[in-house]
Amino acid sequence: MSGTVLLLQELTGPGQELLDSLQQAGIPVTPVFLEDDGFLPEGALSPYTGVLHQEEEEPEGRPLYFDRVPVPKYWEIRGTGSGGEIVDCETVRGRICYCRRGKEAGGRFVHIVDWLDRDGKVRFSDHYNRQGRHFATTVLSKEEKPVLRSYFTPSGKEVITRNLVTGTLLVREHGTEKIYASNEDFAAAFLEALSPERIFYNSLAAPYFAASAYRKNHLEVRDALFWQEKILDTIPGNMVQLLNSRGDRARIFVQTREAYEKLREKVRDQNRFGKDIKDPEAAGRALTALGYLYPYRRIGNLGFQDILVMTNSDQIFELGEIADSLPEFTIHVAAVTEMSEKLQAMGSRPNIRLYPGISSAKAQSLFLSCGCLLDICEGTEILGAVKESFLSSMLLFGYLDTAHNRQLVPDAALFPKTGEGRQALCKAVRQAAADPAFRKAVLDAQNRHAMAETADRYRELLGNG
Repeated sequence: MSGTVLLLQELTGPGQELLDSLQQAGIPVTPVFLEDDGFLPEGALSPYTGVLHQEEEEPEGRPLYFDRVPVPKYWEIRGTGSGGEIVDCETVRGRICYCRRGKEAGGRFVHIVDWLDRDGKVRFSDHYNRQGRHFATTVLSKEEKPVLRSYFTPSGKEVITRNLVTGTLLVREHGTEKIYASNEDFAAAFLEALSPERIFYNSLAAPYFAASAYRKNHLEVRDALFWQEKILDTIPGNMVQLLNSRGDRARIFVQTREAYEKLREKVRDQNRFGKDIKDPEAAGRALTALGYLYPYRRIGNLGFQDILVMTNSDQIFELGEIADSLPEFTIHVAAVTEMSEKLQAMGSRPNIRLYPGISSAKAQSLFLSCGCLLDICEGTEILGAVKESFLSSMLLFGYLDTAHNRQLVPDAALFPKTGEGRQALCKAVRQAAADPAFRKAVLDAQNRHAMAETADRYRELLGNG
């Protein structure tokens, strides 16, 4: 084949957003994953898949439901919404981990089964794929550290043995055995069969090394890094090497505004952070800010009398005062668990609606019907509330101390967690409700901050390589 390969270690949120953006822009790419967890996206490839199916096609099937895991006679399988257990006379022998992403998420479908010894330590793990097949097993040490992983064909033949300590792989393919020094070398050999004209990658770790290994024999191949991580005190060493070795041919698309601004500053700082960069001007030209094509569920902010709060705790700073300050609004407070007495007491206010143990369907309904999300609760974020609200074109306001996704919320929409900050937050909510022009300005600033892109800009920068 020819064309463009998107090389990913595994499927993360940013990696999925990049893949979705390329596809929405009409830029054909083949996603290739260096790790195969059994639940790769439709149309994705992996070096492991190629070997596992060298002689046998993957039989059709469905993900394995938790209560169908093979267990010895008289052992019991128990399941909850968060996971499952395999029990022998009240002794836990195994733990079942469900698939947590894609269309299988939330369905109690088996991803991994951890098997325990008599001391309760995990000794080996069985990995299952989307077809419900046990396709790999990981052996762990007494300290519960992974040491060896075996991959099996549909008929149960072991064709890949991976040493997770040394990184080497023994691959049995077409009647021969070959040893690869690393997973990156294994991936580079897979790229040889694909013969791509371009390689996109989103990490300076394994994907970068795999792309570099392939380019040694294919200097004409064009590549580009999509940087999706934070920039801390220094420029990453592999990024410095990339900028120095490629010069004006280096292409780095930075996908968060904060990282882009920091990199632009640091590559030009020859006294400190950029002292190892040979050509600061070329390095600066290599950097391009490029966000994502977001799949908005509605365009524009339609209504504004309903406010949403998604919480994982009852620690919501001055929720009662907010409700009293905004009597003309209905505040919907939702949680995926039961609510404490403290939070339940809030339901006595005429403009607060409580949703303990909210279902996914009801949550989606609130994301589409509310005009504003208040990100004001302590604790972990639930149901990806900030991202879901952003995609529904809701205005995002919150407290600086408790904001869960700063990438999507401009600083101007975050307020100190003080009485004065709460008053300023309520004032912004009232102004947004009363003034459509202000509401549009806030939404536009929100989209700019999140680096929302257009298909035309993606095609302009990437369509022709």
